[in-house]
Amino acid sequence: VGKIAPRVVMPSSGDGADGGSNIVANPWDILRAEATVAQTLTVSDQHVTILLTHAVAGDDADDGKDELSIDYRADDKPATADAAEKDQEEQAKPPKMVKSLLKLTVVPFHREAFNHTLPSVPGSSDGPAPGTYTSFSALNESDERNSRDILSFLSDYTFHLTSESGAEYSYWNASPGGRFHFIGAAGQIIAKPIGNLIGRLGKKKEDGADGNAADDAASAAPSEASQWQSIKSSVRTKAGSFTVELISPATDRQIQRASPSPSMVLIEETPEMYEAVTKPHIEAIVAGGSLSWLKNIIDGTKESERLLYDHEEYIVNIDTKWRSHPDPRTVPREEWLHHPSTADLYCLGIFKADGVACLRDLRVEHLPTLQSMVADGVGAIERTYGIPRDQIRCFVHYQPQFMHFHVHYTRLQNEIGCQVERGHLVSDVIQNLEMDPLYYTKRTVTYKLKVTDQLYGKIADYQKGGAEEESDVGV
Repeated sequence: VGKIAPRVVMPSSGDGADGGSNIVANPWDILRAEATVAQTLTVSDQHVTILLTHAVAGDDADDGKDELSIDYRADDKPATADAAEKDQEEQAKPPKMVKSLLKLTVVPFHREAFNHTLPSVPGSSDGPAPGTYTSFSALNESDERNSRDILSFLSDYTFHLTSESGAEYSYWNASPGGRFHFIGAAGQIIAKPIGNLIGRLGKKKEDGADGNAADDAASAAPSEASQWQSIKSSVRTKAGSFTVELISPATDRQIQRASPSPSMVLIEETPEMYEAVTKPHIEAIVAGGSLSWLKNIIDGTKESERLLYDHEEYIVNIDTKWRSHPDPRTVPREEWLHHPSTADLYCLGIFKADGVACLRDLRVEHLPTLQSMVADGVGAIERTYGIPRDQIRCFVHYQPQFMHFHVHYTRLQNEIGCQVERGHLVSDVIQNLEMDPLYYTKRTVTYKLKVTDQLYGKIADYQKGGAEEESDVGV
């Protein structure tokens, strides 16, 4: 039986994916992997986030590979008998289940196709916990349908690699052109799942009272299939391409950040709470080695085409969130000046040095770098894009998305990420440090957290312990 497998077009030699030492995870290999499960996490006006749970070849426990060292290369033919034997041994190993995230930038036509794939649980508006599906055996009928619809939609697209970080992050353009469909018993094009789900569906039918299990499993309800195919045709005709950010493999923290949460809470983090809970949490994330992709960007081995300004202490890069930006690899920089996409301005200023993970780590010795980020970093953006500096905000997040100090540059009309409970203007940060060199070690900082965030659980335990101590004192 065929498998849905979107074609992937890799850049030629010199584009960073020419078969060298870096192996880039690609949507094609993941979507065609055995028993891939697709789950829509969020659908918004411009973005769709999909969680993919899939199998890769199991690794030896002592082979030295870490969690992110997963080989996505296509199967190679063994050159010798020894290689063939080794290949058989590899195939005999149980597959390792990993998770990946696909973040699609979409238009209304794409969004229409994904709205119906949002999972739901009877009696609950929140849906199942993201990532709880480890195989198709855990899926109910609705989840099966959603999974195969997502995979069928993606099968209509060809994926072109645009850039990658050398770690788990890569960026793609998806354009209409996939040719992998399945034909039902009545000759209609239907949305079929990939991997061994086809066999599972057949087995489920065999377990029931229907004696024509194979025929039933090989086809879907014509009305459902026709409706879905109509949606896809509309999307393909009217909307065209979209961009994709692939995170593979994705960590639990990355999945949590991308997932919906039943609620948010405001945290009033005292200096004592920071030292007892948040600081160890951040240090564990940094020690986990999840920032290798960032090191590649800082040293210029990856995403050099996005570099706007290189200072001794920091760099300014085009953020990948700025999806409407002209392709930095092909569009001359002089054409970026006053480009219509400047309304969506989003750039990052990133410290080169280690040791400063977040706002709390800033000291008076960092003032010259911060002042340059405001003056020279904004100046570089102004020269490149023609945006007046009084239309550019420079701010820092707390809590940040990744634990290496960085600032955000956005245009005033672009309000992404600048909520008052998260954003801190760098001009204010500078004044605070000028008033008190240890300002951020002394103050209480308020921010919001998802109740599903690991940090929230640690803070809740800390606060519960404090409440119990106070109760004991009162007895």
